[in-house]
Amino acid sequence: MQGMNNNKNFCPATAKIVQQFRESINSQFIDKCSQAISRENTSYWLKRCLVVVKAMTCNSVKEIAESVLLSTRSVRTVLKAIIGGDFGVILRTNAGGRKKKECSAEVYHLIDALFGLRPDDLVNAGFFHNCELENSLKGRQTWTIALLAKAACTTYYFMQKWLKNNNIKLTEKSSYCVSDDALYTAKMRYIDYCYKQAEADGYIVLCFDEKPTIAIHHIDSHLNDGGYVCPSSRYERLGTTNLLALLRPATGQVIAELSDKKTAQDIMDFISKSISRPEFAGRKIIIIMDNLSVHRKAEVDLLNKYENLTITYTPTNASWANLVECFFSVFNKQFLSRSNGWTSRTEFINDA
Repeated sequence: MQGMNNNKNFCPATAKIVQQFRESINSQFIDKCSQAISRENTSYWLKRCLVVVKAMTCNSVKEIAESVLLSTRSVRTVLKAIIGGDFGVILRTNAGGRKKKECSAEVYHLIDALFGLRPDDLVNAGFFHNCELENSLKGRQTWTIALLAKAACTTYYFMQKWLKNNNIKLTEKSSYCVSDDALYTAKMRYIDYCYKQAEADGYIVLCFDEKPTIAIHHIDSHLNDGGYVCPSSRYERLGTTNLLALLRPATGQVIAELSDKKTAQDIMDFISKSISRPEFAGRKIIIIMDNLSVHRKAEVDLLNKYENLTITYTPTNASWANLVECFFSVFNKQFLSRSNGWTSRTEFINDA
């Protein structure tokens, strides 16, 4: 021990670990590690085998770590594992890290079954016995990754990976939203009636919405090498405006107006002026719009002012059911996509 005390790498605690290690192994284990190193056997962790061999000649953990180019923590972990009887620590088949968690076949069958039914239907059928889960699923028509993971008693990460491996994309990732409105079916049936039958029953059906913050700009152009006029990346911003529009699906008639703002008062004034036209006089009118807060504010004054007016709202996250969106799509493609823009705000308003 006198020689060890003079060693600059000597530490009583780590020297004790080395001593315990030497007492825990036999010569056969040392030979196995030496052979693995000499043959470069890929079935073994060669660095760990080297730790075992070096531990027979080095006097401390720090000295072993410096000779095999590992951290003292790694060396200490290997030595303690062997002292504890885990001689398989040198084998690659016993590599460290978390083991991959496999899910049982029942989980896969459950996920398949869940995809075939809507969350709300399962709750109504008493499929779940967890009150918290039932409350989170009640009224929902579609699944999300989090809800599927919760219902299948698995993790979000596993559910996400399972969907990816099976090339399944939930509707929430699509280009449109699927409504989770509890009254979705009833509302959509009434809107379907409005589009198909209401006009025959004596109503006038109008779809209202606004296209906000339309950027008015002028784009510079230049001649390319082929002599063609091409738009430049430079443009001059001339302000913004809002387009308010009413579409009558039965005839395709569009009543539109540009407005600097889209407050509840602006919307009420536009609708009031539109439905006061002679062709709408004395007729019952149904206006379909989405659930924007300013629409709700305008509704109160409109209904108080016009007894022949009914306002119905599309389901939550289902504004695509409003047919005026079709007009906005055409407006965007055929008008707003104008290559060079406009030279002034007045020109934009006159063209619109």
